[in-house]
Amino acid sequence: MSSILRNLHVRRSPSPLPSAKIKISRISLLLPNPEQPLAKDTDLAKIFVVLTVGSEELYRTEYCAEKIDEHTWRNWIVNIELPHETFMAEVRNRKNRFSRSQVLAIANIDLSGPNPANNSHTSSERTYNLTVINPAKWADMSVQFGFSLLSGNIPPPRSQPEEHELEGGTSRLTIESTRRDLELAQERAQNLESERLSKALSYLDIVMRILPATSFLAETFSLAKVVHGILTKACEVVQAQKDRDEEIRKLTSTMVHMLESLTAIKEIEKIEKLKTVVELAMIALDSATKFIVYYTTFGFWRRTLLVEEGNKIRELTKTFEFLTSQFQTAVNVQTLQLADDTLKITRVLLLQLSTRGDNDILERLAERLRIYNANYDHKPCCLPGTQSHVLQHINSWITNVLSADPIYWLSGVAGSGKSAIASTVARLMIEEKEEEENRSLLGAVYFCRRNVTMPEHVVPAIAYRLARSFPPLRARIINAVRDCPDVTGSPISTQFSLLLVKPLSALSDLDFGKSLVIVIDALDECGSRDTRKELLQCFTNPELRLPPWFKLLITSRPEHDLARAFGNTFHRELFIKSPEQQEAIKLYATSRMDEMDEDDKKTVGPLLADIVIKSGGLFVWVQLAFNLLLESSNLKAALGKVCGSFSNMDSLYTTVFYQFGENSIDIPLLRDILGFVIATEVPWTLNLLCHTFEREGFYEARAIERAREMLASILLIDPSDCIYVLHPSLIDFLT
Repeated sequence: MSSILRNLHVRRSPSPLPSAKIKISRISLLLPNPEQPLAKDTDLAKIFVVLTVGSEELYRTEYCAEKIDEHTWRNWIVNIELPHETFMAEVRNRKNRFSRSQVLAIANIDLSGPNPANNSHTSSERTYNLTVINPAKWADMSVQFGFSLLSGNIPPPRSQPEEHELEGGTSRLTIESTRRDLELAQERAQNLESERLSKALSYLDIVMRILPATSFLAETFSLAKVVHGILTKACEVVQAQKDRDEEIRKLTSTMVHMLESLTAIKEIEKIEKLKTVVELAMIALDSATKFIVYYTTFGFWRRTLLVEEGNKIRELTKTFEFLTSQFQTAVNVQTLQLADDTLKITRVLLLQLSTRGDNDILERLAERLRIYNANYDHKPCCLPGTQSHVLQHINSWITNVLSADPIYWLSGVAGSGKSAIASTVARLMIEEKEEEENRSLLGAVYFCRRNVTMPEHVVPAIAYRLARSFPPLRARIINAVRDCPDVTGSPISTQFSLLLVKPLSALSDLDFGKSLVIVIDALDECGSRDTRKELLQCFTNPELRLPPWFKLLITSRPEHDLARAFGNTFHRELFIKSPEQQEAIKLYATSRMDEMDEDDKKTVGPLLADIVIKSGGLFVWVQLAFNLLLESSNLKAALGKVCGSFSNMDSLYTTVFYQFGENSIDIPLLRDILGFVIATEVPWTLNLLCHTFEREGFYEARAIERAREMLASILLIDPSDCIYVLHPSLIDFLT
């Protein structure tokens, strides 16, 4: 093996360099807009500049991590003599010595032409705008060169290239500037046969040399068979990657050919529909150019993992081939009907391009967020006929699309039924959507859970579900994630701006005709007062200009910070002593009593009115009371305790724990299980809990299952088999 490696790393003798044409004395990175924010810690970033021609590296600066002033971000004093007047400049960043450098921005540089003083030894300055790879993270920047032409290399003045301007809508696009961007992208694509790629291919050569030997051994050793299969798959992946790089080159060729066809627009400027087609094509060209730059900044082996990008390359190529043929036909016959058909088909193709690979990006977002099951599925809904006054009030707010109240805050004490109302609203909206197309849409549902939901989870999770449920926002949210892959780790205000405000603002003029509703339940359980402060500021920012059809339904306890934030919004409070609440409690208690057998019903029935009164208007009190009655082996004794002199939640919790007895041998087990469920931030399934405790030697699985049954009145299991406490008030009681 070592001999093979030595044979592969053969250094080529350097070819003689041509004579120097230009001398560079200074390279500076400038910030045209000092007030534009940079990424976090960029003032200390280790930046360097690489000058290249094709696959040849001409010069690499030292690392620079010092900001000169507000305009000059980095500066290098150099003494370089180059044989080329035109080259590419790459601005790179390296976080630490163990990480690969990242390309931040690139530009084509052309220092040819006479000096201002027409003197070869006079120093000149030229500044070039850089194409920033990730505009969401890095500010606009430009590169400035201090240089002089060496003697005998002063060419005649160059004529300025002619630019054909295209005017359409609110944008001004030029074919010449787009052509320069495309040439930059094509040059990046042609640089795939670089030193790094050669090194990667040398690894493939090693694989190919080892493969026959392992194939021979595979007849005897089972382990060799496994190695043979893995290496064979490696060869297939690398070969597929080489083919994809060829597709990138073909894509750039079709793009350039498309531009050549578009220059004919100057002959038919009066055909407005064709000009619209051209503008759409230019947008597609710009998107493809950025995609190529993005694609080629990845190392060879990382590109092998970009599975969906292969599909996108082929779709882009087909789109440009179609646009070219259709546009040329339209130019030749000058037929408005054909132009209109081309416009429609082009829009369809562009829509396909914008959604290709989106599922992969959304799934990556979901994985990074570790989105737990925060839907309403396992939440109980209101019984038919209950809480109708509150539901009608919420429905009126939702259907009033042009209402000036974008937020509806439903507040109430713990256990008053807020979550059931939120869950019912969500269920009704889904059912109405299935029955009638013109009803309002449910954009996202998010049920907060204490010690699990953090404020920084809320906005990305809502954006994820909006992208799934509302097509007009899908592409914009996906582009935001693509432009800023670290958005889930950004401050909440940045998340809110990139994932919600900007995508929604782009649709402000959309006459949607119905409301898009976001339901957020139990916001008081999301973090603490300090950690959710920024989230509340985002929701209630008076300067926000979101579409009137975008609405937020928020439920919570009337905590001080929430009351202060939502005090001026559309607000309704659940009064637990109201007649409507008492009637809803009675219906709920009756439904729970119906779960009993006939004899037990006869025992509980005469005391049902007392139970309703004792509840104090709290659904959770009735829920816990009937959990005790249904689980008790002595119904009359349990009924006596429920209907005793105490009617608050603490008294019921005391009754639950009192039934175990102080000397019960199960007390340590019950304490450990209950403490674990409360302390863990992420809900555990019953099976995982049993397996973990049994593996660590604490308790056997059957003991844990018995403990869960004993705690059934206060520990619930949802449809996904996860264990939860009955109500957050239990945590308050225990802590």
